[in-house]
Amino acid sequence: MRIPFLSILAATWAVAGIAVGAEEGQVLDQLQGSWEVVKADPPSGISRFTFRGDTMAPESKDPRQLRRVFHIHLDPAARPATIDLLAGEEMILGIYEMNGDTLKLCLGEKGAKRPAPFAAAKGVVLVVLKRVHGPRVLTLEYALGLLPEASSISNADFRKLSAASGAPPDTIKSQSLSLVLLSSVPEGVEKNPQAKKDFRSLVKGTPTPGEIAAALSLSQQKGYVSVLQPEYITQASVEAGEDKAQGTVSFRCQDLYEGTVGYRAEKQESRWVITEFRLPHYGIRVVRNREGVWERGPIPPEK
Repeated sequence: MRIPFLSILAATWAVAGIAVGAEEGQVLDQLQGSWEVVKADPPSGISRFTFRGDTMAPESKDPRQLRRVFHIHLDPAARPATIDLLAGEEMILGIYEMNGDTLKLCLGEKGAKRPAPFAAAKGVVLVVLKRVHGPRVLTLEYALGLLPEASSISNADFRKLSAASGAPPDTIKSQSLSLVLLSSVPEGVEKNPQAKKDFRSLVKGTPTPGEIAAALSLSQQKGYVSVLQPEYITQASVEAGEDKAQGTVSFRCQDLYEGTVGYRAEKQESRWVITEFRLPHYGIRVVRNREGVWERGPIPPEK
C-alpha cells in the first residue's frame, strides 16, 4: 500500500517559522509582491523589495551584492506600526507606513534602537516604495512567477504537519495544492489509475523523509514549502483575457514525483492572483477565498 508523503514526513523534519496574528497576516497579504524603490535617504543601492510569505528580500542592481532574505515581524497595532527584520543573528528594527500602493520604511542600523519619526537621520535609512503592478494581460512568464507560492504550504503550517504529534492535514486551515497532493496521492491513484496523470510518485518503494524534505524546502527561506518549485517546471501554458486567465503547468522533481495541474487566475485590484488549481482526474480543486485561504472541494460539473 502506498503511503502519503506527509505520513512519511511526520516527526522527521521541522522548519523555522514565525507565527503571525490575524491582523499581521492581513498586512502581510497586502505586502505580497514586489515594491520599487523611488526614494532612499541615504542612497543604499537597493532597487526593489520583494515580499513573499513572512519574508522580505531587498534586490540590488549590482550583481556583486549578495542577496539576503529577511524574516519579518509586523505590529500593525503599534503607533507608528513596527517592522522587525531578522536574518540569522542580524536584527534590524524599524517602522512602516502603507497607504495604497505606497510603502514607507524607516530602518535603523543593525543592533540599534528602533527609529521613532519617519525622517532621515544618522544611522537611519528612510525608503519610499511603490508597488510594482503586474501586466495588463497575464503573461506566461508572470504566471510562472506566481505558481510556486500559490501552490505552497506556509512554513508555520508545515511545522505543524511534520511535528512529532503531527496535525492531520484536514485540520490545516489553508488546503493548498501542495497539501492536497502530499496527503491524497495514494488514495486517488488506487481509486482511479488515471489520477497518475495529475500527480504520481516516481519512487520505487517508499521515499525517505530527507528526500521529500529536500524537494519541498528549496523555497523555505521565502516562507513556504512547495511541490511546485520553479526548477521543477517542465512545461506550462496560459490563455489570458483582460481580467481572467487559465492554463496548465507540468512539473517533475528528479525521480521523486511528477504531475500536471490546471490553474486559473484573476486580476484583483490591478494584481494578477492565482485563484484555483484543478486535478481533473482526482476530481478535486482548491480555490482561494476572499481571505486568501485555500479551500478544497470537488470540481463542479460543467454546465
